[in-house]
Amino acid sequence: MQAEQIAAYPFANAYKPPAQSGLVPGENGWAKGGTVHAPFDLRTVFEAKFEIDSLAAFFRLSTAFWREQQQDADSSDFDSEQRLNDATVRFVRTANTPTESSFGGGRGNPIRRTGMVRTLFRPSDDSVIFPFLVPANAMLDVELHALAGMLDKTGDTTIASRSRRLAEDITRGIYEFGTAEHPKYGHVFAYEVDGYGSRLLMDDANVPSLLALPYLGFVNATDPIYQKHSPYALIA
Repeated sequence: MQAEQIAAYPFANAYKPPAQSGLVPGENGWAKGGTVHAPFDLRTVFEAKFEIDSLAAFFRLSTAFWREQQQDADSSDFDSEQRLNDATVRFVRTANTPTESSFGGGRGNPIRRTGMVRTLFRPSDDSVIFPFLVPANAMLDVELHALAGMLDKTGDTTIASRSRRLAEDITRGIYEFGTAEHPKYGHVFAYEVDGYGSRLLMDDANVPSLLALPYLGFVNATDPIYQKHSPYALIA
């Protein structure tokens, strides 16, 4: 059912219960105000804040479920260049806090192409300052590689190749544009960047976060950049 919801409107960060669930959909008073592009259906979408991790989490769950099914099958002897950087989303909401809307008329602050995927909101539902959110891109990178591996096995090699290419672009983008020199800790990961050289050095008490990069599978805990970032994030 979630796959159907995402296929119908991939830019949401929360959906209402589908009719098949038998649950009564809740109301989100915030969602009735403001301007959102692409338009969404209030009957099916609870909140239309585009967040990379919402989509990446679906990939994570799907590929994990598929791997478990494959393991069960093996143990039981069963047989076995469209770019997301071209933003199509826009989010404007009248609110008394700036984190509830987006800069630049709803399209976010200006960016330069990096290979990463731009977003308007963080996992916390707060708006980003710079549209390339590094930990969310790292999570998407990992899950696109996992998705490509699953699709290779199921025979959908064309989409697998596209997923892998996008993941490779994201990896290059993170290491080329998503790091920074900290005056005390040295070469660390940035939290958000714009591709022009602006970087936000911070972290979020959430997942995906920079501190959670080993948990997400993007780097090892012994990675030299992560080793420098980890004490900085904990102290900052």
